[in-house]
Order: sequence, then C-alpha cells, then structure tokens
Amino acid sequence: MTHLRQLCLSAFIFLTACTVSLLPDYDQKLHQGLNDANKDAHILFSALSGGSSKAQFSKHAAQYHKVIGSFGALLTRAKTRPQPDGAQKISSKFRKLPKLGEICAEVEADQGCAIVTPRAINEIIETLSKMRDRHKTRGLPDGLLTLLVADYEISIEQALTVEAALQ
Repeated sequence: MTHLRQLCLSAFIFLTACTVSLLPDYDQKLHQGLNDANKDAHILFSALSGGSSKAQFSKHAAQYHKVIGSFGALLTRAKTRPQPDGAQKISSKFRKLPKLGEICAEVEADQGCAIVTPRAINEIIETLSKMRDRHKTRGLPDGLLTLLVADYEISIEQALTVEAALQ
C-alpha cells in the first residue's frame, strides 16, 4: 500500500507541474463523504468484531444499508465529476509505465487512469456487499471478516489518498 501512496503522490506532483490539468478538480463534498462513510464502515466493523452469526444479521442490517448506500451515492458523485480533456490522452501514456500501467489496466477505459476514485469506491461496495450477503446467508466468521476488512482498507486508502492529493 505504501508503494501505491508513493506512486499516487509522485503522479500528483508530476501532473501538477503540467500547465494542462489532467486530474479532476477537488470535490470537498466527495472527500468529506468518503471520510464520513469510512467512519460508519469502521463502526460496523467494530460491531461485528469477533464474528457474527446468521441469526444476528437483522441486528446489523440497517448499518449495512447505510454504509453501502453512502458509498453508492459517493460512487455516483465520483463518476459524474467533470473530467479534464487531457485525462484520456495521458491515460494511454500512463498505461505504458510499469507501476502506473498496473493501475491503469484496472480502470475503465473511458475514465482515464488518473481517475482511481470511482474504481476504488466500486471495490468498496463490492466488498461490503459480499460481507452483507455472507452474513445474511451463513454468518460472518471472524477470519473472513478480517480478510474483507483488509480488502476494504486497501480501497478506501486509495480513494482517500487520491482525493486528499487533489486538495
């Protein structure tokens, strides 16, 4: 994860030196929304600490809905944020660089590889939905919870790092 942060920061510094903007404008509401939803997710994780049985799902259903719904709204906001004209052009160049190429290969072609926030939020929603569905159908053992939280952390750190760098 440290390498990704360094990579994002290096890319941001490089891109801010360009006279043409290749990154979207900072969206304070998106950044704050990510922080708020992250807090709610961690409250859910804390409530589930140690695992939770299928019978206990109904006790946590509202928390799941709130957190997944919050990230869903943030995904819409991130996807509809205006993108600079140069983002798609630079995307093809980034894809040729070793580390950036790995990130760019995972991002939808129409977004440009400098735009990682929508992808990260989508991964968060997928992870939380897997967690909810598993909890509802079979319960959520502590070991699986730990793995899903680790997946979540990777994605939220990517989104928060990029959004903070846009400030």
